[in-house]
Amino acid sequence: MNTHRFVLFIALISLLSTSCRKKLDSAEPAGAIKATMVETLDSTGTGRHLILNFATVKVYACCNFNIKYQMMREGNVITIRFGEVNMPPMCLTSLGPATAQIDLGVLPTGTYTLNLVSGTTNSSTLTVDNNQYKLSPVSGTNISFATTTLLKVPDNTIWGYVCFDSTGTYPTLLNTFFDSLNITGAQNVSYTPGDYGFFQLFAGNVFPHRDGCIYSRQFIYKYTANLPRLKQLVWNYWGLSKQTFYINLHTDKGYNYMSWYQH
Repeated sequence: MNTHRFVLFIALISLLSTSCRKKLDSAEPAGAIKATMVETLDSTGTGRHLILNFATVKVYACCNFNIKYQMMREGNVITIRFGEVNMPPMCLTSLGPATAQIDLGVLPTGTYTLNLVSGTTNSSTLTVDNNQYKLSPVSGTNISFATTTLLKVPDNTIWGYVCFDSTGTYPTLLNTFFDSLNITGAQNVSYTPGDYGFFQLFAGNVFPHRDGCIYSRQFIYKYTANLPRLKQLVWNYWGLSKQTFYINLHTDKGYNYMSWYQH
């Protein structure tokens, strides 16, 4: 019986693999592409990288299609040529675009020419300074960016949210947590509104409401004190997540402290 099931399993895997390969037997160009920018966070001191994420406008039957590409860099000119859409051996059967994630590395402040070739050449000037990455309007129609300005998360920044219930002791717990943050060393400073990749920020340090929480309070602070102490503060609220009170806190070094998960 076990052998029979194993044979059926192998046959099913073979069928899935074969059917997936048939979807892209002929080379298909990437066509129109949407793009986003994100800067990695750095806990090692080696520097933050700029990542470009690309996704085809066309949606495919498998969500793990990828876009073949070649990247060349000569001085401050970066050229990325997109090739055909490629399918890995196994299909993840959920609808999705073909994607490519391209690491441009640590970019010193300066001006760069970015040439993105997908059928036609789409060009832009990328300006990097201490506060942001900024793209000029992209020439060409095949590639578009969701936003042309990506703000850098300032050094010594922490941010996150608290999900809570508005009844019982939870509003008091919320105030206690923020009082403890201030005592631990969190400082109120004014941040520039805009897209930071990891979060959106409106004027006055105001965030959009956190989806999935009935009540939520987002926060952003400057924090130069001891990070292990900050982690312990979040973990002090462990066990309350089952009672609809939980904290998710991020740091500019890439650490993520969650009150429901101690590690």
